[in-house]
Amino acid sequence: MMIKPPDNEVLTEMIPTAWWKADKDKEKDKEVQPTEEDKKKKEAYDKECAALRDAVKVLEEVQEEILKVLLDNTDNARGPSTRFIFLGKFRQFLREHAFLQPAIIQCPLPVTLCFFHRLVAALRYYWDKYAEDNPGAISSEDAYVPASIFYNNTIDFFALNRVGGVVSHLDKEMTDELKSVGIKRNSSDVKDQGFSSVKVAGEEKETGSKSTPQTQPSASSLIEILDGLIMLYDIGVHKQLGKMAGLYENASEFAAALKDTKEKLSNCPSKNTLVKSELQHAYDIFNEKTCEHARHVAWIATIIYPRPKQNNVFWLLKSVLRTIDHAHRSGKLFAYLPEFYIDTCINAYNALKNYFSLEFPFFDLPGSREVIIRYGVFLSRHFGDDRIKKSDMKDILIQAMMWFVANKDTLTALEAMPKEDQAAMARSLLAPYEGRAWAQTNWILVRIWKGCGFGFRYVKPPHLLSPSATEKDKEGTILQRPCPSPYFQDLIKEILLEDEKFSTHFLNTVLNQLNWAFSEFIGMLQEISHLATKKEPHYVDSRQLKLCGTCFDLTVGLTRVLEFITAKVPELFLDMSKTSAEPILTRLFQLLTQVLNRVTARYNVFENVVRVDLPGMDSVDHFPILTAVAGILTNLLCHENTIFKECATTNLLTDPSFQLATLEFLISGEGPAAATIRGQRRFDTNFSFKKYDDVSEEELKKLDEMMTYVSARHRTAPPPPQTPADEEVCTICYARPLTRQFKPCGHKSCKPCITQHLMNNKSCFFCKAEIEDVKDIPPKLFV
Repeated sequence: MMIKPPDNEVLTEMIPTAWWKADKDKEKDKEVQPTEEDKKKKEAYDKECAALRDAVKVLEEVQEEILKVLLDNTDNARGPSTRFIFLGKFRQFLREHAFLQPAIIQCPLPVTLCFFHRLVAALRYYWDKYAEDNPGAISSEDAYVPASIFYNNTIDFFALNRVGGVVSHLDKEMTDELKSVGIKRNSSDVKDQGFSSVKVAGEEKETGSKSTPQTQPSASSLIEILDGLIMLYDIGVHKQLGKMAGLYENASEFAAALKDTKEKLSNCPSKNTLVKSELQHAYDIFNEKTCEHARHVAWIATIIYPRPKQNNVFWLLKSVLRTIDHAHRSGKLFAYLPEFYIDTCINAYNALKNYFSLEFPFFDLPGSREVIIRYGVFLSRHFGDDRIKKSDMKDILIQAMMWFVANKDTLTALEAMPKEDQAAMARSLLAPYEGRAWAQTNWILVRIWKGCGFGFRYVKPPHLLSPSATEKDKEGTILQRPCPSPYFQDLIKEILLEDEKFSTHFLNTVLNQLNWAFSEFIGMLQEISHLATKKEPHYVDSRQLKLCGTCFDLTVGLTRVLEFITAKVPELFLDMSKTSAEPILTRLFQLLTQVLNRVTARYNVFENVVRVDLPGMDSVDHFPILTAVAGILTNLLCHENTIFKECATTNLLTDPSFQLATLEFLISGEGPAAATIRGQRRFDTNFSFKKYDDVSEEELKKLDEMMTYVSARHRTAPPPPQTPADEEVCTICYARPLTRQFKPCGHKSCKPCITQHLMNNKSCFFCKAEIEDVKDIPPKLFV
C-alpha cells in the first residue's frame, strides 16, 4: 500500500519548473529581495506542487477506504470479523519485523511509511465512531494505551524487552504488585501466539461469559491497533522519514556548488578560455543535478512531509506521551512498559522537530507548546528513573535530555513544567556521581550554567580564534550557544540547601570524579610527551589522543559545575557551622592547586603538548580550564561576607601545595616561550586573561581584587608550622601531623585525610577494620 514515486522523466513533466527554496533563504539572510523572475518561478512551482498534491490525494483516499473496509468489526455474523482477521495478519507482520536486524527489512520502508499514514486515518475514523456510539468513551484526540495492557497479557508483545527487563524476571519480582491489581501470574498466562487475541479483563458480554476473540469489544481491538501503530513507527517509519530528510541535504549541497560555480564563472577572465570552458561544463552538470533534486524535493515535500502527515506523527506522539504518563502512574508496574514506546516517543519528537520542520516548523503546530512541555516532563521523569534497568535505554533518555536542554525554546519548556517534575529532574541531576552515567548529567548542569561563569560565554573556544577574529570567524560553531537558566539554578540551590547530607554526597562524588579525570588526563599527557621525546620513529594512537582530549573536557566540565555551586551555594563550602563544609573546602582547594600547578608551570608536560597541534586535542588549552578555576576562586575569595572570605583565604594559604605564582599566571603569567600554532590561530608568547575579549572588564577587576587581597594575606601570613618528625607525620598526605586516632584499631592520620576518607569509606586505611569512632590527639611538633 504505497504511491510509487515517478521517474525523472515523468517528474519533469509533472513539475517542469525547478525552484530551490534555499536560494530564497540565503538571500533573506543577506537581506536581498528575490527578483521578479524568482517570484514567478516560485509561484509556478507552488501551483505544480499543489496539482501534484491534489492528484495524489485521490489515491490516498482510495487506500484509506480499503483499510476502513478491512477494519470493519460488524461483519461477524458467520464467523470472525474482518477486523479480527486483519489484526491477526497485522500482529504477525509486526512479529516478523520486530526481530529483524536493521539491515534486513522484508517490507520496503516506503510501503511501511504509506501504510502507517493510511492506518492512522482509518483507526481515528473508527475510534471516533466508537466514541460517538458509546457515551463516556474518549475520542481519538485523547487516545492512549492503558497501562494494564502491558502486564495483564491481553496483547502479545512477542517477548520484546520491557524497560524493567524480561517479563519472566518481572513476574517474579512484581508478584505482590500484580496481586494488588488482581493478577495472579502462572506459566499458562504467557502468550506465545504471533497473532491477536485481545480480551480485556473485566469486560463481559450481557450473558456474563467473557468475550471471545471473535466477538472482542471494539475498544479493545482499537487499542491493539494503536499499540501496533506505535510498534510500526519504531520498526520502519522513522527510518524512512530520516532517509528522505537526507535528500534535502544532497539538494542543498548541489545548490551551493551551483552558486559557487556561477560566481567563479562570472569572475573568470574571458581570455582564459580553457578554464572558462571547464567551469561552464561544471555549471551545466550542477544545474542539471540541482533541477533534478529540486523536483525530487517537491515530491518529498508533497508526499512525505505535508502538513497532514505531520499531524499524523504529532497525534502519535501525543498518544505515546499519554500512554507513558498513565504507565508512570502505575508505580512499579511501569517496568512492564515495552521499550519501543520510549524509542517511538523520542524518535517521533525528533522527526517533528528535525524532519517535518524542513517544510512546516514544529512550533507552528496548534498545541505544540503543550506537547513540548509534556515531552519535557517525560524526559525529566525517566532519564534517571530506577525502574528502567537497561543501560542502553538510560543512555538514550539521557542523550535526549541533553539535546532538549541545549535549545532555548525547549529549555524554557522545562521551566514551565509542574513544580514536582522540576524538583525530580533537579534531584536526578544532582544524584551522586556513582554507578551511573554521570558525564551526561554533568554536561546538562554545565548547560544550565553556561553564560554565567567566568569567561564562559563563548560558542567557539577563544584559543581556537585569532586575537582579531571577526564575527564571521566565530560562525563556525562547535559548541552550544550560551542559554543559562536562572530558574533551574535557583531550584538547584534550594535543593542543595535543604538537604545537607544529599548535597555533601553530591559534592564529594563530583570532587572524586574531578580527581580521577584530571589524573587520567595528566597520566596520558605524560605518555604522549614521553613518546615525543624518543629519537626513533613513533606513532601516537589517535584513540589515545581522543581519550586524552575527552578527559580534559570532563575536567573542565566538572570544574564548571563546581563553579556553578560555589557561585549559587557558597555556604556549602564556607559556612563552618555545617560539619561537611571544612573537608569539602579543603578537598576543593587541594584539587584546584594541583590543576594550577600542572597547568601554569613553565616547560612542563601540559605546555609541551599544547604547543603541538595534535588531532583530537583541539580543546586542550590554558583558557578553558583556567577560566573555570578562576571562576571558583573569585566566587570564594571575593565573597561579600567577610567571615566567608577569610575562611576561604585561610584554607587556601594553608594548603601545602599552594603557590602564589600560579595565581599571578592568570593575569601576567609567562606562558609559552614561543608562538604556538593551532590551526589558523597563533598564540603570542605570554598567556593572560587580559588578552581575551571573552573575559569581561568586570571579571578582570574581580580577579585583580582577588590577587591584591591574597597577595597581601600571603605576605602577612604566619610561618608554616614546624615540620613533624617522621614518626609523627601523616603517612597518607605526608604534609600534616597526626591529629586523629581511629577506634578500635588505633591507627592514626591527620584530620583532613580521615575526614575526606570517611565520606567515601568507613574502613581503616591500613588494616581495613571498620572505624567506629575518631578521637583527637595532640600533635607532637619537632624542629
